[in-house]
Amino acid sequence: MILRTYEVDVPIHDPAHPDRRGLHVFTGAADSPAAALGQPDTWTARGLRPGWELEWTAATAGLWHNPVSWSSGGDVAL
Repeated sequence: MILRTYEVDVPIHDPAHPDRRGLHVFTGAADSPAAALGQPDTWTARGLRPGWELEWTAATAGLWHNPVSWSSGGDVAL
């Protein structure tokens, strides 16, 4: 089994202020998007907002692409 790094995007909301919504991103190792969605208790996260609720039923998962990766294959202007 090959584990790759996945990103799970979980919508969040502030129950005290319904107009406040956001997205929390978790990253971790999994062998498929389905496995990434099925193991939220095994990953760690930073910056969770106290009092905000995670909407796990609306979460999506896909391969994580490092936005600052030098190995992305694209042109880089310095």
